[in-house]
Amino acid sequence: MSEAELVEALQKDFAVEARFDCATFAPSRHGEFGMLVNGHWYCLRVRDALRDALTAADDPVDSLDVSILQNRILAPILGITDTRSDPRLDYVSGDDGDGLRQKCAEGWAIGFACFATSMAQLMAVADAGALMPPKSTYFNPKTNSGVFVRRK
Repeated sequence: MSEAELVEALQKDFAVEARFDCATFAPSRHGEFGMLVNGHWYCLRVRDALRDALTAADDPVDSLDVSILQNRILAPILGITDTRSDPRLDYVSGDDGDGLRQKCAEGWAIGFACFATSMAQLMAVADAGALMPPKSTYFNPKTNSGVFVRRK
């Protein structure tokens, strides 16, 4: 798939804005993604119709940015269905774009930057008795404990 074909495929669910003049791009809100392909940055914003559908469905897992990335880009457009073990998928931490630029310099084709999962989203998933998707609970700095208790 060419860069132009990818951008065209994304336009169904996302407003796609080229950011060719940027050295890096970090999403600034829920529903916004950075995409690095061929050294070019794009800003992807979830279209209102998709946002409304996710809100109406009231599923805290499906409304997470990592789920939107998986369900609207990785699986249907790029054919990546197993986010835990597909060799075409890797993860980097950080929010400055250096990790994505480094991976692309190593030969990876596309990098996506997601807006961080909020504590409210995490709690909504927990309250629903659901599980968080892979890599959606990366928090920096890491906590010293893996157990959290919330009083209602």
